[in-house]
Amino acid sequence: MHESNYWTKKSVGRRAVLRGSGLGIAGLAGAALIGCGSGEEAAPATAATAATAATGATPAPAATVTEAQKRGGYFKGIVAQGYNPTNIDPYTTPAGSVYNVQGNSWYESLIDPDLTNVDWVRNYKLTPKLAEKWEQPDPATYLFTVRPGVKFHNGSTLTAEDVAYSYGRWNELGANPNTAALSRDVKSIDAIDAKTFRAVAKKPDVDFIENFNGNVRLGTGIMPRSAATAGVDFKKTVVGTGPFRLQRYQADGTALAVRFDEYWQAGRPYLDGIHLVMGADDATISAAFIAREVDAVTRPDRLQADPIRKAVPDAEVVTWAGDNVYGLSLNVGRAPYSDVRVRRALHLALDRPGIEALVSFGDGLISGPLIIERAGYTMTHAELLAQPGYRTPKDADIAEALKLLDAAGYKGGFKAEFMSNPATAAATGAFAEAIQAQLKKTLSIDTRLVPVEGAAFTARRNTSGDFDLVIELPAGVARPGVRVQSIYSTNAAPKAAGWKDTELDSLIDAQRLEFDDKARGAIFQKIERKLLDLAWFLGISAGPYFGLRQPWVRDYRDNRARITALTNPSWVWLDLNKAPANRKSQPAS
Repeated sequence: MHESNYWTKKSVGRRAVLRGSGLGIAGLAGAALIGCGSGEEAAPATAATAATAATGATPAPAATVTEAQKRGGYFKGIVAQGYNPTNIDPYTTPAGSVYNVQGNSWYESLIDPDLTNVDWVRNYKLTPKLAEKWEQPDPATYLFTVRPGVKFHNGSTLTAEDVAYSYGRWNELGANPNTAALSRDVKSIDAIDAKTFRAVAKKPDVDFIENFNGNVRLGTGIMPRSAATAGVDFKKTVVGTGPFRLQRYQADGTALAVRFDEYWQAGRPYLDGIHLVMGADDATISAAFIAREVDAVTRPDRLQADPIRKAVPDAEVVTWAGDNVYGLSLNVGRAPYSDVRVRRALHLALDRPGIEALVSFGDGLISGPLIIERAGYTMTHAELLAQPGYRTPKDADIAEALKLLDAAGYKGGFKAEFMSNPATAAATGAFAEAIQAQLKKTLSIDTRLVPVEGAAFTARRNTSGDFDLVIELPAGVARPGVRVQSIYSTNAAPKAAGWKDTELDSLIDAQRLEFDDKARGAIFQKIERKLLDLAWFLGISAGPYFGLRQPWVRDYRDNRARITALTNPSWVWLDLNKAPANRKSQPAS
């Protein structure tokens, strides 16, 4: 799943962030303020989260943990600034919303990713949620059998009519853009009978089913038609099927969701409730974790993670690469980048580990032109690092790059304009400076850095094509087809950059129609190798994320994104023998 994050927002300097990351008086004062303040999901058998740990303590697996020992307690979370709107309707709330980080505690959808594997993104597969099962009678049609006996928070029983009503809101006036986008590929949706919901795509597309994936959050929560008929204002009131019922919500204060006793999964949830502090800045988030007033946070680099690890040495720490690949896009529609030899020379000359070390301290993941984390969808990392342009040492690649420039008529290098958008990517300046220095040193290419923001950047990049080189950060996890579709020749951005290749378009078309996951992965590997040959986008690295959990948190599943999200609210649990006293009873505020 992709979200706006520290790396994709304008930010204070990275070292300034360290100074304000919770070690100073202001940060700790913020923490003090916070202190006031079968179809079922199968939980892992062990008590401890079996995650890949970085430096820091990882809880040891317990030999045996009973269901009774998992019960009770209040998980305490924190919601970042910009994710605390006053409107809590998942269909009309702004794109930056509490639903991106906590919505599946209240609302649920037909299907979800299978989160039982810690590395669920790489081992991605869908599993039933409010749908008991689904069938595909033809490539464009899905029939979902609605799970019987599921209760809404208002006591009504879920039917296929409720599903049809909810997804019909994709076309509602006032729907947020992310929600409205889900309707673009839909030919029809309807309830065949009380237990069968039908969705038909305009044309076959293997990713169409992802429209009904609760991991998307916005625009996927199912609510009762009867509540709408009764005049319930969903902007203020939650009526879902989730494991927790929202008891109170203050956009600029706190939120409390309590255990829904009629939840459809027997014995779940384990927690008594979830307590959220709303609208915190980065420094406050870090300080709150240090003060043990928050149970889980995610930090975007070691500058913010290391002080927390030092202050909370028993915290569990997990690391992963984000789903944005920073890289260099070339304008193939103008010389000299219309010559593949020039593009290839730039690709070969880049010292990706050197750039990554400067920008992300070596914690990021060297990446190719695609960042699709599913197993089998790209070549292995070892294979990638053996490719020209990625292999080390760099001597042979640089020698070949110089030969290519000479053959193309640019032996002495050339001048270029290097565009970036600092308003949407905090790290682009650092990437641009590192690339600029390398190209000057190895190929005598003299680049001028040109920061362009807002509408002007979009117009130059996606409409007029008025650029030479540009730093970009494409993404793609839950819907890999969206990532490759973005480079399809008929789309605006590829057209502006002169990106057009018939073979590549055919491969993109083919993956859309391939419903066998292994065969589809093989097509994506062909796409990856084709993109390496074309050298339109020179991928460098995906930035790192550091997830930190308090030592009493068990079986937590993160969303593999910058803004911390609890993805498995029904089976996360707290070891109350280790948790502070304020996690054991309902908070007053």
